[in-house]
Amino acid sequence: QEGKDHPKNDRGMPRFPYEFENNTKTSALMLEMTKLIHNIGKVVTMDSRFCVAPGILALHDVGVSGQALIKKRGRFWPKHVPGNQIDEYMKDKPLGYAATLKQCIDGKGFLVHCQKDDCYVTKIMS
Repeated sequence: QEGKDHPKNDRGMPRFPYEFENNTKTSALMLEMTKLIHNIGKVVTMDSRFCVAPGILALHDVGVSGQALIKKRGRFWPKHVPGNQIDEYMKDKPLGYAATLKQCIDGKGFLVHCQKDDCYVTKIMS
């Protein structure tokens, strides 16, 4: 069923329904990889390629606490992350200063944890 060569029906859709097909590709992958720990209350730490707010919220919906490093991709920050505003706010803060921002998408909340380093602000979405 996985891969580009899985069987398709007459309309070009996958012949066998996929459990997480209503999610985005990255969110579906995150849900598929954590299927064994759904509703157990475990924490999953991911790299910046999995820093998508819908994926983090989808994990929360199935009882998995997800967190991912937030990094700028080219010229842009991940959607729903005000990275430039965070950097501006943290610019004059002392080394080691930490702050947490609350973001909300469709009534569901997630957090952006920030910590000031000497030349960078580390940001983690959870």
